[in-house]
Amino acid sequence: MYFLNSNFYFCIWRSISKIVNILGLGFICRVRRGRVSFWYDKWIYNVYLCNVVLYVHISDTNIRLFDLHENGDWNFKKHYTHLPSFCQDCICSITINHDTDDKLIWSGSPNGIYSARHGYRWLDRDPTQHLATTGWSWIWRLSISENLRQSCWLVMHGSLPTNAFRNLRHLTTNTSCHRCDAAIKNDMHTLRDCSSAMAKWRYFRHTYPSGFYM
Repeated sequence: MYFLNSNFYFCIWRSISKIVNILGLGFICRVRRGRVSFWYDKWIYNVYLCNVVLYVHISDTNIRLFDLHENGDWNFKKHYTHLPSFCQDCICSITINHDTDDKLIWSGSPNGIYSARHGYRWLDRDPTQHLATTGWSWIWRLSISENLRQSCWLVMHGSLPTNAFRNLRHLTTNTSCHRCDAAIKNDMHTLRDCSSAMAKWRYFRHTYPSGFYM
């Protein structure tokens, strides 16, 4: 009986060990003091910045976010690694608070608090999304303009800076679309359901399946 019980608990622990690394991808750091690793912690766009660039210069490996913040402003000349402009723009919207520590929050819930229900829903999504932080490097090798590569990368990571996304990150209180005044401006609305996006889709005169527009 002891052997059976031990084997049972071993199976449970092995299952937990397998899932913990995947669940870890769901946590991000909410920046306050900025002591997070600039390249190797997940604190912006729900990804690691080291996966955004082709390589991290050896001189930049130990840089923390607050190292680039001087006298209330951001200085991107303090590192040697090229950082895409859209990342710089997002960083500039972050306010550093030296009196409050950074903290981990759960990206799968609106309030940032982890629960078993939110964890299960996060795991139950499209399994290919678990690879999003490491599996989209091919985007940067596409023979298209940098703006298109950046847009593809943001869409694949679910990090297009829509008002809904910015509201979730406490960067704005407005979730509406400035083009058509829809209540929620999320990824699918921006790319497909907005009246402005619809006009561009219809310009191609292609027959889309029933229910393509929501």
